Amino acid sequence: MPNEITPKRLNGPDILIIFGLLLALAPWMAGGRDALAMLISAAGLTVAGLLAFRRYELNQVTSSLLAVSIGAWLGWGALSQLWSVNRYQSQMWLLMMLLAALAAFITVIQPRLNRRYLLGGYIGLSVAMVIFGLWAYFTGDYDRFTSTFYWANPAAAYLMPAVMLASWWGISRRNYWLIAAALIISTGFWLTDSRGAALTLLLVALPVVAFTAQVRRYWKGLLLVTIISFGAAWGLSQLKDGSAVQPGSRYAEAAQGESTSGKDRVSYLQSAFAIWWDNPIGGTGAGTFGTVHPQYQQRPTSATTDPHNIYVQALAEQGIVGASLLGWVLLLVVVGVLNGVARDRSRGPIAVAAIALLVHFGLDIDGRYPALLVLLAFLLALAYRPLIPAKPPAHARPVMLLLLVATLALAGVNFQSATARQNAQIHDDNFELDKAAASNELARSGLVYDPDAWSAEGIDYYVIATLNEDKARNLELARDRANQAIDRDPADAQHYFLLARVDRYSGNYQGALYNYQRALQLDPQNHAEYYADLASLQFQLGDTPAAQQTIDTALAKFNDEVIKNRSADIQMKPAVEALRQFKVRIEQGQL
Repeated sequence: MPNEITPKRLNGPDILIIFGLLLALAPWMAGGRDALAMLISAAGLTVAGLLAFRRYELNQVTSSLLAVSIGAWLGWGALSQLWSVNRYQSQMWLLMMLLAALAAFITVIQPRLNRRYLLGGYIGLSVAMVIFGLWAYFTGDYDRFTSTFYWANPAAAYLMPAVMLASWWGISRRNYWLIAAALIISTGFWLTDSRGAALTLLLVALPVVAFTAQVRRYWKGLLLVTIISFGAAWGLSQLKDGSAVQPGSRYAEAAQGESTSGKDRVSYLQSAFAIWWDNPIGGTGAGTFGTVHPQYQQRPTSATTDPHNIYVQALAEQGIVGASLLGWVLLLVVVGVLNGVARDRSRGPIAVAAIALLVHFGLDIDGRYPALLVLLAFLLALAYRPLIPAKPPAHARPVMLLLLVATLALAGVNFQSATARQNAQIHDDNFELDKAAASNELARSGLVYDPDAWSAEGIDYYVIATLNEDKARNLELARDRANQAIDRDPADAQHYFLLARVDRYSGNYQGALYNYQRALQLDPQNHAEYYADLASLQFQLGDTPAAQQTIDTALAKFNDEVIKNRSADIQMKPAVEALRQFKVRIEQGQL
């Protein structure tokens, strides 16, 4: 079989293919979510794919059934743009899943020798990520290790397979370089203090140790790596300032009932199932959970953009059809992985690492990060061997090449839009509102853009109007941009909030009341300023009982604990203070 051929040495094209795959796999800025990072990953994948599909045969490396099933799932996700509540989020979902699917197809056709270099490259990337992460850990003010990821838990997910592979191969082969890599990577892993990742590692490792005699032979070495790396992590946490989380301390919090993480995750899952119940067949559109969740959110401290379970998320976003297609794809892949291990025992560690990551995808926000999606696809492809190999149809190669080009184009257009949005923010910070509005207009001029660009442009025009600069024209422009945002993103409350402010400033008080209330219907838990603005308008209209009810409702939600929890929201604290002042004035009879 072509993927089992062992070349004597790597040549130039092979090196470029491996480099391109590792470029796509690298955890760039924010775990790959940054527009530039996604473009770099797409470019690396395109280079690798163009060379791989030209150089290697596709015969018998996969099954037609799996290829068709993946295509059907991706096609359903793409089709969901027709009913998606946020088409941009669905486009971003498609981009990330295309990156993962294409990485898997490119990886699976590589000659067997390349597996060593690909996995060695991933372990090297993990070492580099930890070294950079340690610098960020000691120079930053966050209390846990995150490295190039925004949150600690997905950072732990990226390192987890590397911990398993480097530790096993280092100990079993007495490879001191791999042992050193295992110690470095494991130290970073423990500094994340991710309970979910540690639990996943334990749940996967224990059965392997229990049922695999070969692993039991090396248990002392594996335990020694664990103890030394944990001790190193604990020592490093002591060197950081007193705010650092000590490895293992969050387990004590959970045992004492002080942690709300478990309750929050249950709340997220309840929201996801409620969303699916209201949209059972097609969901709300691939990638749109974060847009819809505020309508189902139970309390201010349970804000999230993900249900922390990619499988339940698929059910909410793509309905029973999309979730069933995903389940079918995973079943075919797992069967292929088991077949690969049965035919080649050397794939066993890779399969175990991939399964661990699959489990963790059901516990955290891994699906938000392209690097984790590509890593999962990469590991599964390296362990996979089709149960019934098939000759691909004649159009398979041009279709794959077309998808590569489409993915790169999608990433490029998204990068252009994101760059314009960043420029708009710079102009806003400098109070160059006309230039900011022009940059936001540029950001929404392509085929792929965040509809928030419409709202951001509208805010610029609204602020200009409040400065009495061509008030009527700028208010009309602000109103138009808010309506355009609502048309493209009807479930996002911030667009209605902007429209309410425009209506109020224009003297359309009834319209403003309606839009404030509509904003609160869509997002009642996250924005104290919505309540403050509505109460202020109700006072202005002489409806003190309604204003008092608005204030009481808001203050019951946004207490001191919530303000502390949402400290990054710079609008919440002043809005709550305004609400408290309103309440004092009512009690003193001043209103």
